[in-house]
Amino acid sequence: MFNQLPLIIRDGIRSLINDLDGNKNSKKKAVLIYLLSPFIAAVFLSWNIDITNVINTFLSCISIFTALIFTVIFTVPDKLSQRLKLLQDNLDEASRNYLTRFSNFTKLFTQQVLFITLICILLIILLLVETVNGSIILQTINLFLFGIITLLLLKILSNIYILNNDELDIINSNNKNNNS
Repeated sequence: MFNQLPLIIRDGIRSLINDLDGNKNSKKKAVLIYLLSPFIAAVFLSWNIDITNVINTFLSCISIFTALIFTVIFTVPDKLSQRLKLLQDNLDEASRNYLTRFSNFTKLFTQQVLFITLICILLIILLLVETVNGSIILQTINLFLFGIITLLLLKILSNIYILNNDELDIINSNNKNNNS
């Protein structure tokens, strides 16, 4: 049952280096963005705020988010197969590029969402422990994990934006070709 957890963590970390075009980005840049910046922010915030009043809100938000993300994870691969069927007849260069990007997005999205879900579950447990035994170290770890989740969500939103623009370009291109 728990054998897959290390694979989810490995794939989640690897997904931070890849982009929609299948290119690999700098590992140093990924470490700086996804580890160092949330850590610095967490240390700064843990020394400057009293998070005990915010824990219940964090718990509610993270719990709801974790539940919602499970529904989303099953729709994206289904969308890929639907788009493959739709674009099957029209395999011009733009459609092929779009399908490649969407396939990469589906893989990265699934890896990142599972990774976020795992972090959310860990964060829920740690927030519950913090309500019982609050310490500055535990507070810093919780803020750090919350920062990572926020950055991963921003990356997913950015990828969705790119794909939506690609899809709109294909629709506009098809409309121009049909009107000609």
